[in-house]
Amino acid sequence: MEVSGICRDLTGAAGELTTALTLLRTSVEGLRDQDRLMTDYRGEPLGEVLQRYTDSSLEAE
Repeated sequence: MEVSGICRDLTGAAGELTTALTLLRTSVEGLRDQDRLMTDYRGEPLGEVLQRYTDSSLEAE
């Protein structure tokens, strides 16, 4: 496979990942807005869990 083909495939995959992360973030925000989002089993404050998720999602994009 040529380098241009690999770059094209990676670009497409990055676009799909960005879309998936956006949909996931929207879903999590919807759960939070409906007070249906709970903290994880480690007992961390929900705000910290959400901040870590947001930071990780933005870095991944």
